[in-house]
Amino acid sequence: MSRARRGVGRGQQRKASDARADRAAFLLWAALAALAAARIALSFTSGMWMWGLNLQRFLDPVIGWPTWLAATLTLIPALARRLEPGAASLGDALSRRRVLASAALTLLVAGFAWGSADNTRFVGDFLLRQGTVELNGRPAQLFPQALPLDVFLHYTLPSALQGAHLMSANESARLLGAIDAAALALVAMAFVRSLALTGAGGFAAWAVVVFGGYLGMFTGYGKSLAELVTLAAAIGAFGLRVARDGRGKVALGMTLALALALHRSAVVFLLPAAVAWGVALRREGVATLRTRQTWIALGVPLATLALLGARIVTTMMKFDTIHLAAHAGRRSVHSSRAGTVPRLGRFRRHRLRAVAGRGVADR
Repeated sequence: MSRARRGVGRGQQRKASDARADRAAFLLWAALAALAAARIALSFTSGMWMWGLNLQRFLDPVIGWPTWLAATLTLIPALARRLEPGAASLGDALSRRRVLASAALTLLVAGFAWGSADNTRFVGDFLLRQGTVELNGRPAQLFPQALPLDVFLHYTLPSALQGAHLMSANESARLLGAIDAAALALVAMAFVRSLALTGAGGFAAWAVVVFGGYLGMFTGYGKSLAELVTLAAAIGAFGLRVARDGRGKVALGMTLALALALHRSAVVFLLPAAVAWGVALRREGVATLRTRQTWIALGVPLATLALLGARIVTTMMKFDTIHLAAHAGRRSVHSSRAGTVPRLGRFRRHRLRAVAGRGVADR
């Protein structure tokens, strides 16, 4: 009798779980359908009051409409069921580390980033960073807040390639972006395996991690914020692994140290890393602190903070508080750049005139 009752109880729990899953799936479907409807409706409106959702109106119709239609058709249940076996096969391949499928998807993402060059060159310090390489500027004066590894990746290395007549400043930035995109694809696979996902759910999770708007950071933006996109996903993937089964501690520590060495904003990654470690310690106990892996995993980021922590704090206190303030920031930027970067100012004006005159900048 007790076994029968337990069987009935388990059956009721499964039904309740399935009902919750069905509700969650419907809410996700409704949200995606609403986004698709908003994109098509706002493509015929004027103004920028819903910027981001009105992107369709600025795209080449040959590219914009077929991609919107392809994404929208997948919301039709009958069609989605036909696509599910292929997605399930890819998800299983990713979870089982099949080389061919993993390599193909990685090359696809890298090629997508390489083939999507940013021809407006308008966001952030795009022209400042690229112009510093092209005009042999001084990074210590133009962006003194940059950490040494950032300067090496986005100034020293591109300058060497340009000096050897192998690549232009823009091409080297795009190549590094393609490498970042490939690394993001691989990290997304690690994320899928950290969650122990398989089938269509695994492929969906991989796609969600990879195909975000942050792919635009990999199209020629010569700044370490692009690398932080990939490193943020890596910290999430490795942190999940540490929290779930205690593996990946060294990978998490190395990734955190690399992020801290690239950009001061990586200090925010200390919080999720601490949460992952807290969960692991609660499960494994203090004995895990005596292992070699733990010493390496904790020692490398702590050593990085010891080397760069004072510089990071000084930059935040003296540079960011001025340049991010509403009024003082504008005065400081205008006064400092007017005196130190006249050549880059002429370069910037030249590039903007080229964009206005031809629609796109020189490739």
